[in-house]
Amino acid sequence: MSGTGLVEATHLVSCLGATTAQDWVRTRTAGSVIPSLSIRTLGELPVVLPPLAEQDAIGATLAALDDKIQAYSEITRATRAYRAVLADALMNGVLSADP
Repeated sequence: MSGTGLVEATHLVSCLGATTAQDWVRTRTAGSVIPSLSIRTLGELPVVLPPLAEQDAIGATLAALDDKIQAYSEITRATRAYRAVLADALMNGVLSADP
């Protein structure tokens, strides 16, 4: 780890979920039938630790984006359900596409 040495749990979770960390893990578990890492190997994972205030800001930004992803996922799910019901009604003559 490089930086302050102090870490917010949410920041560490975000770091572990980042593409670079995932790639790092994949290269060290490649070829394994059951992917696993030792604590020693995991301790070698490079993690940048900015000051706690910056970690909090990064966490807040990522949490806001996660909230948006969740909202858009729900909108997508509801729109798909609406489309399915509407398509059935249009195709079965229950509704007309004419105004």
